[in-house]
Amino acid sequence: TVACNFQSPPSPTSSKVAGFKLSQDGAPEYATIAVDRQNKRLIASSSGQAGYVTRATYRLPDTMDYEDMEVKVIVEGAFIELFVNNQYALTARLFDDGFRAILTNYSIGLFADGAGASFEDLSINMLRTTETAYD
Repeated sequence: TVACNFQSPPSPTSSKVAGFKLSQDGAPEYATIAVDRQNKRLIASSSGQAGYVTRATYRLPDTMDYEDMEVKVIVEGAFIELFVNNQYALTARLFDDGFRAILTNYSIGLFADGAGASFEDLSINMLRTTETAYD
């Protein structure tokens, strides 16, 4: 979970896209999960072996408040789920077998394509497995 905030009103140099990048050290495959303020979209995409790309998008409403968003990302196996403000959701299945390995051992980075985007209160939690769900 992370709070993601965009500068308002936007300027020509302010960030239009901000989000997460999931990757594994030394591996060319990666995934990005982003909020695109300019095009009003949630985006989940991955690059896999031999340039294979998976991409899913969700159109956000014109009335979306980009100044104060809560973003939750859940990664489980080949699936990525993205929730914004407990109101909007996007789920993507990443089909590439090479990418599945990343989702079991990955690092998370934050990115923005310009100034004026900020991230606060980042927390990372491990999902319980079927073996530990009832502990």
